[in-house]
Amino acid sequence: MDHLNFFMGLVRLGYFSIEKDGTIWRLLRRNKYGGYTDTKTNISKQYKKGYVIVVFQFNRGKGKKPIQTTCKAHRMVYTYFKGEIPKGLTINHIDGNRSNNKPENLEIATYKYQIEHATYILGTRLFIEHRNPMSKMTEDDYKILKKLADEGKRVIEISKYFSFMTYGGIKKAVCRYRENRGKI
Repeated sequence: MDHLNFFMGLVRLGYFSIEKDGTIWRLLRRNKYGGYTDTKTNISKQYKKGYVIVVFQFNRGKGKKPIQTTCKAHRMVYTYFKGEIPKGLTINHIDGNRSNNKPENLEIATYKYQIEHATYILGTRLFIEHRNPMSKMTEDDYKILKKLADEGKRVIEISKYFSFMTYGGIKKAVCRYRENRGKI
């Protein structure tokens, strides 16, 4: 059983609640006497990539280490309000704000659609090597690559100008430039 289904089972049992604004609350907490105490605690936490996650820990019994699991809040909210996420698909935040988990801001999407949505609708992802912070290609290198690609040079010829990059990296940069020439 995966973490999402396990958590949704706990929601049905009344341990947790999910609000229409995407907030997730813990309703019951185990007390020191082995019973449960009514509490309403927000258990959503901001994650480093902007996503909201829920961390929950369960005791397995005396002398055993507790189990700690995490689940992304947008997946829980979508499953609770709209139904199961089909296999091979993911959840897209329509407004691009990863911490906005309102059900009306979440939609089912393919991974390809998510990238297209971020690139062409939101304008937040541009897959051009000189704009990628991990790239070794500078702005001047990119201008040279554009000039050579526009002249119709083959990838193998272009790769000779960029000794610091692999042939595969150059091929990817040239293909992306040629695909996106009129779009960016």
